[in-house]
Amino acid sequence: SSNGDIEMDADDLGIEPEDLGAALVSHGSDGRSETQLVVHNAKRQELFEEMKRVARMRISEATRKQYNNANAGYVLWLFRHEKSQIKFDFLELFQAAYDDSEDLGLITVIKKVVTEEELNPLDLTKFSAHIFFTYLLSLRSNEGHFYSYSCYDGKKSALMHMLRSDKSGSIPDS
Repeated sequence: SSNGDIEMDADDLGIEPEDLGAALVSHGSDGRSETQLVVHNAKRQELFEEMKRVARMRISEATRKQYNNANAGYVLWLFRHEKSQIKFDFLELFQAAYDDSEDLGLITVIKKVVTEEELNPLDLTKFSAHIFFTYLLSLRSNEGHFYSYSCYDGKKSALMHMLRSDKSGSIPDS
C-alpha cells in the first residue's frame, strides 16, 4: 500500500492521517506467508483504555477484592461438589493442582485464576441456579445457623460481578 492509500482509508474512516500508525504484519498459516497492513488509531486505543478503566471503577477496589474472594470460595465449592459446572480447561488446571491430602495447591490456583486474573471458570452452558442456591444454603455459621440476608446477597452480587466481567464475553453487561 502506498501512503495515499492509507490517507484515503483514514478519510473514509473519519480519522486524521497524522493520528494513524500503520505496520506491515507478516504471519503464516498452514505454511503460507501472508502480509497485511494493520492500521492503528492511537486516539481510538486511548479511548478504549479509558473505557476499560471506567468499567473497572464500577465498584471500589475493596468491593472487587471481596467479590473475587467470594467467587474463589464458590469455585472451590463447585470443584468439591459440582465439577460439571466448571469449564473443562479450568477443571483440568484445578485437577492438576489438587492433592488429595490438602487443598493448598488447589486453593492457590483457584485464587490466581479468579482473584488475580479475574477469569470466569464457570461453564455458562451448564450453569444452574439450583446449584448456586444449594451453595448458598451450604454457607452457615459454626453453630449451623444461616447468616444474615446481606451475606447471601453479597454472594449473589459477587457471582454477578464474575459473570459481568467475564473476559470471554459469554454474558453481556446489562
